[in-house]
Amino acid sequence: MTNLYSLGAAQVNNLCASEQLSIIAAGYSDITLKPASSCPYNAFVYTKNLAQVNNLCSTEQLSINAADTSTVTFQQSSPCPKVTSILSTNASGVFSVCAAELMSVTANDNSNVTLRQCSDNATVSTSSSGNVYNLCASEQLYIIAVDNSTVALQQSSCTKNVIINHNNSAQVTNLCATEQLSVQASGLVSLALPSSSCPYVTNVTGQQQAQLSNVCATQLLSIVMSDLATVNINPASACPNAANVYTYNVSQVNNLCASDSLYIKAADLSTVTLQQSSSCSTGSATVYTTNEAKVKNICATQSLYVSAADLSTVTLPQSSSCSSNANINTINEATVNNLCASNSLFISAADLSTVTLHPSCSCSSTASVNTNGVAKVNNLCATEQVTINAADESIVTFNLSSPCPKVTNINCQNSAAVVNVCAVEQLSGNAYGSSSIQVIQQSSCPLVTMVSAHEGGSITNLCATELLTIVTDGGAVVSLQPGTCTKTVTINKNGGANIYNLCASEQLSIQDNSGTPLTLVSSSCPSVVTINALAGLPNGNQFINVCATQLLTMTISGRVGVVINSAFCPKIANVSASSGAIVQNLCATEQMSINAPDGTQIYIDSSKSCTYATSVYANNGGTVSNVCALEQLYVQALQGSNVTMKQGTCAKNVNIDNEDGAKIFNLCAVEQLTVKATGGVVLNLDSTSSCPYNATVNCQNEAIITNLCALILAQQPLVQKLQISLQLSMQVSIMPAQLKQSISNLQIHLKLQCNARCLVLMLQMFWDI
Repeated sequence: MTNLYSLGAAQVNNLCASEQLSIIAAGYSDITLKPASSCPYNAFVYTKNLAQVNNLCSTEQLSINAADTSTVTFQQSSPCPKVTSILSTNASGVFSVCAAELMSVTANDNSNVTLRQCSDNATVSTSSSGNVYNLCASEQLYIIAVDNSTVALQQSSCTKNVIINHNNSAQVTNLCATEQLSVQASGLVSLALPSSSCPYVTNVTGQQQAQLSNVCATQLLSIVMSDLATVNINPASACPNAANVYTYNVSQVNNLCASDSLYIKAADLSTVTLQQSSSCSTGSATVYTTNEAKVKNICATQSLYVSAADLSTVTLPQSSSCSSNANINTINEATVNNLCASNSLFISAADLSTVTLHPSCSCSSTASVNTNGVAKVNNLCATEQVTINAADESIVTFNLSSPCPKVTNINCQNSAAVVNVCAVEQLSGNAYGSSSIQVIQQSSCPLVTMVSAHEGGSITNLCATELLTIVTDGGAVVSLQPGTCTKTVTINKNGGANIYNLCASEQLSIQDNSGTPLTLVSSSCPSVVTINALAGLPNGNQFINVCATQLLTMTISGRVGVVINSAFCPKIANVSASSGAIVQNLCATEQMSINAPDGTQIYIDSSKSCTYATSVYANNGGTVSNVCALEQLYVQALQGSNVTMKQGTCAKNVNIDNEDGAKIFNLCAVEQLTVKATGGVVLNLDSTSSCPYNATVNCQNEAIITNLCALILAQQPLVQKLQISLQLSMQVSIMPAQLKQSISNLQIHLKLQCNARCLVLMLQMFWDI
């Protein structure tokens, strides 16, 4: 063991120790170890005040404390100790020092430490312009460099694991790591990594205008940047498998990329820019932006998740690189540009945020969109299905140049608008409040369209080829695309709603309690029409251009008016009208059934041919005009109703039930007339038409029948009969002029049960007998 204590200007030469050496040198002392001697196992050196120690060496452990401009120099040719610990302060210097296993260096206050060769592990701390040069470690390196200090690593060496804390204008050069690099930099520092090598894992934290360049990793890259700090990713390096990035306070990350997964959280005017390339390299990406932060050129091949808020901006590449799935959430004036997804797309946009899809991007298979506030979604498209929930004053616009989705579902509320809507197979839409759904005018319509409009909502340019269903109320407006017709149409119209350009080619079903007019297009007529209408307002409903080619069924009540487009007459017409309803221009070719009670008015088109069979029920003041039939006519007129036959027409067989003050005019039959008349009724036969073969009349209670007759044909082998049954105060007038032919075959049966007012007028009939 050798212990040396040197003061003043003492000088010691050829110092030697075999096991342990302890030196304390101060005051210009100069100590030199014997150069050719064996090194001690352990050496402990303390120098100060310009002292010098030369040719120092140790084989196991070396500890140096150099201060006050003192100098310690290690032997160049000696082996390195296993462990070396150095503290260098106040402009002192330690040179050619080394360690085989562990090197620990602290250099402060303008001191300098120069290393000779690499150790397995090294820990370095520099401050106040302290400098460490030629640093090298093979396994692990830990560096703390602050306050204008410098740490320079060997250019040709790399460490497996490096941890560095780099602050306040300190400099670290030639930093290189092969497996893991962890950097914390702040305070105007600049750190450039070599471009030739990337560690597996890199963790970088930058603050206070720190500048980091050539950062890279092959497996995992983690970055936290704040306070105007900047990180530049090495553009020539391969992308890491995964990258996690956090940026705050106007910081920047440039040339970012990841091959598998990417996570970004950017805030406070910070900017994250990804590498630009013709194709996207990231599998999945998750992005959060707030407070005017920007993320540029973000893309993902599998899944992209974006949450953007507070005037922040997320921009995808111009190259229309699409992720398979995208989930986008924007609030508070955030913006997402050039969005693209190939499989599924989900968008939630609120407040004043805007999401714009890439105009030339291939559409996703499915898209789901939720908007509120004054948010906007532009250039929306999908090939299979689109689902939209739009509220408040938000706007969703479909891409005009993209193909239509097979299925489109829209729910629109408040004052929201969905524009340029289209679908190939099915369109479903609900418009509430003052919201609007604007379907694009297109040459091909969806197969099925189902919509509802409520409380002032509007839906325009609707169309469908197979099935159209419309439900409206509360002043809503629905207009169909002009020139289009749907095979089957179902309408439920209520509460002051309006529907325009309605057209059906095969079947039309209407339930209408709206109190507003409904005009069907006049150019087309469906096969089957069913109308159920109840006047919902004092002004009533009005249906215009109603028609059917096969079957027309109407059940209407109240102040409801129906104007039939008699250019098309159905084979069968069934009309049940009540409570003052009015039907005009009714017609049918084969069968007509009319129910007209309670002041209802039914006007049959007198210009049309008669049906084969007609059935009329009129009650309580109901009116039916221009009734006729070719084969069978049945009329039941009760309680003051009025039924007028079409003049000049006769049915073969006529059956009349006329009671309680009802009136029937211009009645005529060809073969068989059966009449039951009772209760002050009026039955007037057409005096200008031919008489029936057989007439059976049953009159009671002050009924009045005029111009009754039966036709007698001499050529007929059958005996023709005129049967009249009179009871009480009946009046029947028989047309004598019709009974002058072959009277010998006539059998007249009169059954009179008369009182004083009973009268049978057979003027001139008996004169010829």
